[in-house]
Amino acid sequence: DVYLLDSNEGRVLRIYRVGNNYMVDPTFVCGPGQAAGQIIGPLIDISVLPPNNNYRATVLATDVNGNLVYCAPGESGYDSLMMPAPDTNWGNIKAIELSDGLLYVLDPLVNAVWYIYGNNESIYNTEPRLFFTNQVPQMDDILDFTIDQGFLYLLHSNGEMTTCEASGF
Repeated sequence: DVYLLDSNEGRVLRIYRVGNNYMVDPTFVCGPGQAAGQIIGPLIDISVLPPNNNYRATVLATDVNGNLVYCAPGESGYDSLMMPAPDTNWGNIKAIELSDGLLYVLDPLVNAVWYIYGNNESIYNTEPRLFFTNQVPQMDDILDFTIDQGFLYLLHSNGEMTTCEASGF
């Protein structure tokens, strides 16, 4: 399976291989709407979930308000969970990333990258903590980020990248 974020529609598409081609799964539902009593806005980022999660979902997505959406093929809808906000509240969530059981949240409006511990079922409901403790890079022009082997990579709008460790950058 391949999952794509359609940023024009704010939804996730699933494509699957059929012979030498890929087909769009018309039954895959993952986008704005209502789920578990929450109003979900257009989705802004996605991350692949580990297979053994509470929702049996394959994709985790978020909207700008911090609604986490758990989507799975073959389901007519999806589950959602409100991401716990930090004490300062969310500024403007721009991206998420899953790595080693942690959910990272890029919030450039408040110049922060947060991380949230998840349990074994990929439920992220603990208080967010700041990734940076001492030196904090300027993030007002960050387009996206990723995590790999303990390093955080921030992509700036001019194409430059800032590489960070938990101890600084």
